[in-house]
Amino acid sequence: MTISRICLIFTFVFHALFAEAEYVDINGIRYELDVVNKVAEVSKGLKTEWEYVNLLETIDYNNEVYQVSTIGKDAFAECSYMMGITIPNGIISIGENAFAHCSSLTDISIPSGLSSISDKTFYGCTNLLKIIIPENVSVIGKFAFADCYQLQSITIPNSVTAIGEGAFRNCCGIKSVTIPERLSVIEKQTFFGCSNLTVVTIPISVELIGQEAFADCSSLEQIMVKSPTPPAISSDSFLYYSIPVFVPKGCSLAYLSADNWNKFTTIIDNSMFLELPDMGIMTLCATEDLDFSGISGLEAYIGSGFNKLTGKLLVTRVYDVPAGTGLLLKGTPGTYSIPYATSYSVYANLLEGVTTTTTIAQTSDNYTNYILADGTHGLGFYIISDLGEIAAGKAYLKIPSSLAARRLNISLEYPDHVSDVDGIIHEYNYCDFYFDLQGRRIIKKPMKAGIYINNAKKIIIK
Repeated sequence: MTISRICLIFTFVFHALFAEAEYVDINGIRYELDVVNKVAEVSKGLKTEWEYVNLLETIDYNNEVYQVSTIGKDAFAECSYMMGITIPNGIISIGENAFAHCSSLTDISIPSGLSSISDKTFYGCTNLLKIIIPENVSVIGKFAFADCYQLQSITIPNSVTAIGEGAFRNCCGIKSVTIPERLSVIEKQTFFGCSNLTVVTIPISVELIGQEAFADCSSLEQIMVKSPTPPAISSDSFLYYSIPVFVPKGCSLAYLSADNWNKFTTIIDNSMFLELPDMGIMTLCATEDLDFSGISGLEAYIGSGFNKLTGKLLVTRVYDVPAGTGLLLKGTPGTYSIPYATSYSVYANLLEGVTTTTTIAQTSDNYTNYILADGTHGLGFYIISDLGEIAAGKAYLKIPSSLAARRLNISLEYPDHVSDVDGIIHEYNYCDFYFDLQGRRIIKKPMKAGIYINNAKKIIIK
């Protein structure tokens, strides 16, 4: 083969590989155009002092339309003045270090079409406050949010199956985190240095917690582990062994016998795990007695009455809850550990709990039935259209049909009170009922020494 023919072949291959991309600069942003597939990549931000950036969804160039689909590696790295950026939903990939050290960035919306967050994508975004990771994301790369010191809120969907080493390292502002239910490994230093993290919930899927995964989490107050089988942990996965560990019922001996878990001084297995959803309200029916008296951020209510005129359900806060009681829970979204207890209370309650999945008709036994939903009139109880399925462990609302008058929805009316006890008295106003200072109703006139509430008055028995 002659030298001239070799050169000709090389020239042809070179153009075939590299002549299919062109670049265009628009509003200070360089886009790389793939002329074959008609897609574009955000290649580089050409300015350093802009505050807000709007990325294009499409680019018209030489009578062709290009879909902007990716943000390239290092595209906006070190843009220290950038405070915000609008990313179109057509973006399906963001490269490594794309926003690294954007120290003025406070908020960013990740597009719904993204399937992964690359390594160090938001590394060192020291003023980033909030991140919502969309449901399509399955992988969060190494150090993706490391050194985001001000990050206070992070929503990680259950679609995430892998989180890389150091992904949230030194995210000092995070106070609680719920780890995805499909994650099997918490990698080395994933939450290292999250010094304001107070509660962590380890899902049943996790089999391994890596070195220093929660080390230097100096404010950690409780660890909730959902798996009956202790996940493997290193001797330095956690910083302190005085933190109470809550495990499934009957599993404390397994944890006390497991390597490194046996270093914890307090392992508790007499509580139920409960996940309050993002809307901050749900129904519950437990199969065992529960004690809500020491729970911060979560309130339990029964349906104590119905106002036919206003169409509102009157609710009363309770603490001592017998098994099978239908409850309405309201509070801050997150995971809670509710202690099992022995209940001595009996309630008149319009909320009907179910312990097995149950099909409910719109009306039954002279009652009209409603389920909790976020409907056209907001959060409330909505009439069952025909037949409704109530999941096990939930509750529905039963209103006498003579009072419901076929109302389509029933709103909620919480007690307006200074203290919980005052609220209960205000709602019930039962002259012959006594309550202790935990809001629990005493069936008979109390004989034991203590302080009680009767007819909105304090009663002291010595």
